[in-house]
Amino acid sequence: MKIIEIMNPVRTYYHVTPDTRLKKIMMMGIKPSRRRQWSNHMGARLGQTGMVYLFTDLDQAIRFAAKLQWGLKSEKRKSTDVDILELITNAPVEPDDNIEAQLEGGGHWWKTKHLIPPQAIRRVIPLTGEMTRDLIARRNGQASGEIAGAA
Repeated sequence: MKIIEIMNPVRTYYHVTPDTRLKKIMMMGIKPSRRRQWSNHMGARLGQTGMVYLFTDLDQAIRFAAKLQWGLKSEKRKSTDVDILELITNAPVEPDDNIEAQLEGGGHWWKTKHLIPPQAIRRVIPLTGEMTRDLIARRNGQASGEIAGAA
């Protein structure tokens, strides 16, 4: 009997992280979390321990990064910079069952129990105000720079 290992297809994913964690991630990879990762508006901790959270859609990653940055600013953190890591991996993933992921239409939010090695990271995309404004403009069907009150 011949045993055949079935590999998951290699896909591009995006992972959102505070910039303060970037140096360690680039050395050690993205490790599954030991604690729940973020708070909702009521202060409850969301996310499961032992998971790495990923997006397959860059716009969803930008949206989540902007929300994370807002949270860091509201907590008056010393550093509020946020990065989006583009990576390629064939790690097995499963849909994220977070309600926010489901409300976004699903299919773009994923989680895995596996370490993402630093070699899988293809580029680091620092979140900018322009990226956030462009995302809002696309969502509203406007051209970039047409957002009311945007500087």
